[in-house]
Amino acid sequence: MQGTGGNRKRKVETELEDHVTKKTRRHITDEPEESGLLGGLIEDAIGVICDHLGFEGQLVLSSASKKHNELINTRLSTSATHISKSMVWHTPQIMCIAHKHNALLSKLTNLTRLNLGYNHVITENSVNNLTNLTRLLLDGNKVITDNLVSELTNLTQLGLANNSFITDDSVNLLTNMRQLELSENDVITDDSVSHLTNVTRLYLTCNRVITDNSVSHLTNLTRLYLQWNEVITDNSVSSLTNLTQINLRHNKVITDNSVSRLTNLTTLNLDYNHIITDNSVSQLTNLTHLNLDYNHVITANSVSQLTNLTELSLYDNEVITDNSISHLTNLTHIYR
Repeated sequence: MQGTGGNRKRKVETELEDHVTKKTRRHITDEPEESGLLGGLIEDAIGVICDHLGFEGQLVLSSASKKHNELINTRLSTSATHISKSMVWHTPQIMCIAHKHNALLSKLTNLTRLNLGYNHVITENSVNNLTNLTRLLLDGNKVITDNLVSELTNLTQLGLANNSFITDDSVNLLTNMRQLELSENDVITDDSVSHLTNVTRLYLTCNRVITDNSVSHLTNLTRLYLQWNEVITDNSVSSLTNLTQINLRHNKVITDNSVSRLTNLTTLNLDYNHIITDNSVSQLTNLTHLNLDYNHVITANSVSQLTNLTELSLYDNEVITDNSISHLTNLTHIYR
């Protein structure tokens, strides 16, 4: 009897163990759906969390959560419609949006700033509804074309550095443009730039296409960047008397003849510049920021007259000494 009872006990224990094992296995392999009450509570909880995190936090949560990814993305899409400015100004965030919620970007109709520099994921279909854009960066972008840009007539800032896809056909229409980046751009020409007379900032670093023919028309320019530029000459720069900032780093073309006329300048960059001399700098008495890094031409004869200077950069400059500028009492920053 004891043997029979023992066998029965072992059989019951084995069956119970198998039942528990199978039940546990089902929980692991077949994730059960929440009950209506529990599912509702989870949805409400996720809603509260999403509201607290804000848009950028929701992007992170969407990436981290697998089980509730669809629900979070729905909340993400809803909150996106209320975004107005710079939440997607940085490329990594754009990449995240493209992969995690394909249709999200097209819903950001209040967006005013968008950075698609060197981005090969976002297409025109996602952007063509964003007619409120005022700032768009397309540096190195090989996806967006004239078809889209020509429709974005509210643009005031456009970045086309190292871009070979956007042409004069669309840029010519952007008459509200205030800031234009054409560094290392060999496609945009004088034909379109000459019409953008409202531009106040122009970037022409290493640009070999834009010439004096168009720049001379941009009399509203206040900032001009001509690093490594060998095309723009004194002929156009001398007429840009509204300039307050000019960058002539590694520039071998612009001379004292034009710089001496830019008496409204407050910021002047002459690092690695061996053309501009004391003759012009001494006349720029409104200067507050002066960069003379690696410059061995400008001397204390001119710098000592710039009594409004607040910042002076002198890295690897052996010409300007501390004694020669000790009387410049407005200086708050000297970099050596």
